[in-house]
Formats: sequence, structure tokens, C-alpha cells
Amino acid sequence: MKFPRVKQVMGRLLRVGSVGTNHVPARAAWIAQTLRNIPSGQRILDAGAGELQFKKHCTGTGRVL
Repeated sequence: MKFPRVKQVMGRLLRVGSVGTNHVPARAAWIAQTLRNIPSGQRILDAGAGELQFKKHCTGTGRVL
């Protein structure tokens, strides 16, 4: 990086390396709960489902991929 001082300050402010890594469990719990709250028989479109890690929470839905 051309500006080592900026990198140093940003590292202290943002704790580079941990930014965005602590939200995964909360996000997963929110997604699972939200999917469980979808009424049985409703259809959802899971655009960008990727590896289908939340498929197990969609048992009562008509899931459209």
C-alpha cells in the first residue's frame, strides 16, 4: 500500500482481519428462523442459493431454485 500510515490507522480502527467475520452465527440463526416462519405451502425463490446450506429449513415450502 502506498500510504502506510492510512493502513496503520485503518487497522486500529477496523481491527482488519476480523471485519465482517463475527456476524455469521447471527445471520444463520436469523435465516433459519425466517424460513421456519414461512407458512406451509408457500413458495419461495432462493436466487443465489449457492450450496443450499439452508435447504433443510425449507421443508414445508415449495422451494423454487
